[in-house]
Amino acid sequence: MSATAELSHDSQRAWAGPPARPGERRDGAQYDRGRAAVAHKSPSRLKEIREIQFLQSLAPAGGAHTNRNERELIALGQAAAARREEQAASHSEEESEAIESAMRVESDVWFAISNWAKETKNLLPWQRSLAYSLGRLASRHAEPSPKQAARGLEILQEAETLGFRA
Repeated sequence: MSATAELSHDSQRAWAGPPARPGERRDGAQYDRGRAAVAHKSPSRLKEIREIQFLQSLAPAGGAHTNRNERELIALGQAAAARREEQAASHSEEESEAIESAMRVESDVWFAISNWAKETKNLLPWQRSLAYSLGRLASRHAEPSPKQAARGLEILQEAETLGFRA
């Protein structure tokens, strides 16, 4: 007897498509579950409705009217510069000094510390990783965070006491 002959009559029905999602019947029609039924609206109309609802959620409180063209858009470079200025203003004097000191160290030195630490196993893995990350930041002339700068200077001192020579 073949394997298909053993199947019951119920299991030999034609495939009816994927199972229905919540709120939807197998034929694609929508159930009304407390919301307006949207079966008669096209996908592009639904997208437009969602966009309008999103824009309405952004409208200022008090009912003031705004449209998409009235909102201020900031270029990515300007936003990053503004964020850096805000962060720099919030740094303490000690943090600023640590950042400046860490930025004075060349990227080659940070990479050399990372390689030296890997070969000699003198530093912990997180210290080696931070030295490498500081090297990448230095090669891009990017500013490390206050915590990265402080820990990086500690790593530099520890590496020098353990025998690292630049």
